[in-house]
Amino acid sequence: MPPNRRSFLKGTTAAAVGALGALGASGSSARAGDLGAKEVCFQRRIPVRHEVDVFVAGGGPSGVAVAVAAARQGRRVFLAERNTCLGGGNIGHTFGLDSTDERSITKALLWARKSLPEYERYYKNYLKGFEQMELAATASQLGCRESRRILGDYLLNLEDFKRRAVFADEIGRYAYPVDIHAGRPDLASYQKYEQEFRTLRYGKGESYGIPYRSLTPQKLCNVLVAGRCISTDRHVQSSVRVMPGCFITGQAAGVAAAIAVENRTDTRGVPVAELQRRLKAAGAYLPNC
Repeated sequence: MPPNRRSFLKGTTAAAVGALGALGASGSSARAGDLGAKEVCFQRRIPVRHEVDVFVAGGGPSGVAVAVAAARQGRRVFLAERNTCLGGGNIGHTFGLDSTDERSITKALLWARKSLPEYERYYKNYLKGFEQMELAATASQLGCRESRRILGDYLLNLEDFKRRAVFADEIGRYAYPVDIHAGRPDLASYQKYEQEFRTLRYGKGESYGIPYRSLTPQKLCNVLVAGRCISTDRHVQSSVRVMPGCFITGQAAGVAAAIAVENRTDTRGVPVAELQRRLKAAGAYLPNC
């Protein structure tokens, strides 16, 4: 009788079980008596490819700043980025997005790509010098401005923004306004956004400090965060997530990591005065230090 799907699956399952039994008998997967009758254990050796001082996860603006700053301090750095380019830009909006749900992200990404021909038409018809432009490609990843936020040793918040806060451990000054974009494509959402964007902003020469403690996540050792990942409430996150804020916090994280390596300490043991001194030497704006 010719084999059918069920007999084929039975045969392949029996062969797999037999092979696993042979592995168990040879001792290459587990010692006899360590496993139950229906359990299989595999071992795997992963070779060490690189030994570095500072590992950077993510090649956005803040990740690039971390890597460059640490390397300029003489540290060995490895920058890991899952996409095919560093940095990035943005255009357009999607609405009703839950950035913790892959189905919602996929739906928003499809909508965004469908809308791009409208931007191409706008560039050609209304922007001088772009009459012959062609849409060549779309991004491989949707740029979500926020989702979960990391809780650090200090939570930079709206009151800090309003009082132009100064911190003893600040690693930079920043001035971008509160910029929480409209969550829905309706008049009420746009009016709320416009009101906040017009009122929660600074005059010339005003700024708020970013404390080093916002870069150190609670309950984690030898981990620093930068850019939109730092410890803030939603209002300040909408300010500091913009590229200059990513560069400020990224540079500080890179220099701090280098100091931690040099001093053989963890990231909370970094002398803040030394961190500030090196940042100022590199051109950072720290008028209160």
